[in-house]
Amino acid sequence: MKQEIRAILQVAKLVGVAMLVGIGVNLAFIFVPLKTIGIICGIFATGFFLKLAYDIALTDIKYKQKLEEMTKK
Repeated sequence: MKQEIRAILQVAKLVGVAMLVGIGVNLAFIFVPLKTIGIICGIFATGFFLKLAYDIALTDIKYKQKLEEMTKK
C-alpha cells in the first residue's frame, strides 16, 4: 500500500475516533450529573499521579542499579 494512502487512512481513523469521543463526552454531560463526572475525573487523576510516581521511583531504582553495575566493572 502506498504511503499516501496509509497516511489518509490514519488521518481518517484519527478523525473518526475523535468524533466518537466527542459524541461520548457530549452524551456523558447530558445523562451523567456533573458532580459524578468530577468524582470520576478525580479518581482517574489520582491513579495517573500514583502511576507517575511509581514510574519515577522504578526508573530511579533501575538507574541506581545500572550505575552500581557500571562502577563495579
